[in-house]
Amino acid sequence: MGSGMTATYRLVYFQPDPEDGERVCVALLFNTERDTELLYDPAFPKLKCLAPRTDSGLVRFYLEDLEAGVRRSPSDISSLIRHHSPQLTTSEARRSAWPLGEKARSYLMRRFLTREVGQTATLSVATVKDEKIDLVKEHIGDLLRKVSRRPSDDIREDANSQWVLGRNLPNIAPVAFAVRTSRVVILIDGVDLSVLSTKGALSRVNRVAHTFWQYGRVQQMGVDNTPPKRVGIVLNGTTSPGASYRDTHDFALHQFAKEADLAVDAASSDDFRKLEDALRE
Repeated sequence: MGSGMTATYRLVYFQPDPEDGERVCVALLFNTERDTELLYDPAFPKLKCLAPRTDSGLVRFYLEDLEAGVRRSPSDISSLIRHHSPQLTTSEARRSAWPLGEKARSYLMRRFLTREVGQTATLSVATVKDEKIDLVKEHIGDLLRKVSRRPSDDIREDANSQWVLGRNLPNIAPVAFAVRTSRVVILIDGVDLSVLSTKGALSRVNRVAHTFWQYGRVQQMGVDNTPPKRVGIVLNGTTSPGASYRDTHDFALHQFAKEADLAVDAASSDDFRKLEDALRE
């Protein structure tokens, strides 16, 4: 994961009218053992679109009070969030490299806090990689660590064909993670719909599927090793998906089902168990 620090961060949502269940992301709350930072646009462009009459000053007051509470008691975030509900709610904690560089900061602001969603396409995953952050890989790694009890030596990040097969095949791209068991090497890669635009998600799905397809031809390449098992994961990012989101989600599962040995929808408890079983081989 690199030599830098990591932070956890949460999407902070504001509910203008808690009774109707609508909410909008207004901030990102980062914290480490030593640092706390609240990232937000004081104009709240998404909120203004959803509820133009909402008092921005009141929202800032809630956010600054939450930030101050986290600074005082960084280990007590859950109760602090409950104290500010139902006006404020948050996502589950995610991970990010820390401190944030300006490009990564701009990417996250545009991705989560502006209403001009189309602008995120100009800030591709490559931009995040320039800051040594691949948020998709971070989140897949978080999931892998939850379900795998294997020693770290058995898990390789950015695994290339040399590690997987013992032979360098330069036309095959690395996968996010590979796990070596006593029987087989398991390739794990996928897409996170919470951190990619539609265009970026489709591009990553096709890239991962192509890599899996190449590994599916491994016996035709004259490699004697047991062909690796391929696992494609779809991490989900919204509780109220629109048509474009559902289309991207379903396309990702379809492509992974074609080219992988196991396609995992991380929101499915059945798929989650299948992933656990695969990693116990």
